[in-house]
Amino acid sequence: MAVCRTDPDAWFPVGKAGLSKRREAAEACGRCPVLDECRTDTARREAPLPYVKWHGVFAGESAAERVARVKRERARAAEATVAA
Repeated sequence: MAVCRTDPDAWFPVGKAGLSKRREAAEACGRCPVLDECRTDTARREAPLPYVKWHGVFAGESAAERVARVKRERARAAEATVAA
């Protein structure tokens, strides 16, 4: 079972107090048996949405971390296309 099922509120931290909750959630994700599936599902769900609609902690990453990672991945893909 996914770890997030035990305390769903931890995956949507708010405010300054939410920072420690976000860290706890990310650590729990690291121990989750379905981390890879979660990452794939999150990418599928968020792909059609604008970045401002991304929220919560999924697959061990905050929305800001996912946005940064996706932007890096897209930039690398664009560079590879130009280089080819």
